[in-house]
Amino acid sequence: MESEDEKENGRPQEFWRLLMEEKALFIRCFCTRLLGYAMGRTVERGDQPTLLKLKKVLRDGDFRSEALMVAVVRCGVFRGRW
Repeated sequence: MESEDEKENGRPQEFWRLLMEEKALFIRCFCTRLLGYAMGRTVERGDQPTLLKLKKVLRDGDFRSEALMVAVVRCGVFRGRW
């Protein structure tokens, strides 16, 4: 029997399926938001090369967040803010 939350919001599997239908969009948004949060500012046009590298790291790392976090900390844009 489903709870009201599951009926209203769907199951986790359905959520994951919907995310994967738009995988490229999800990756772009996730990397953009993470980089912006890490830098403490809005991502700008000049950050696009860094975002491309982060998206590649996420894809090449089998979508594991650990590799992405390390890449964010090592990127010049993040390190330049200190």
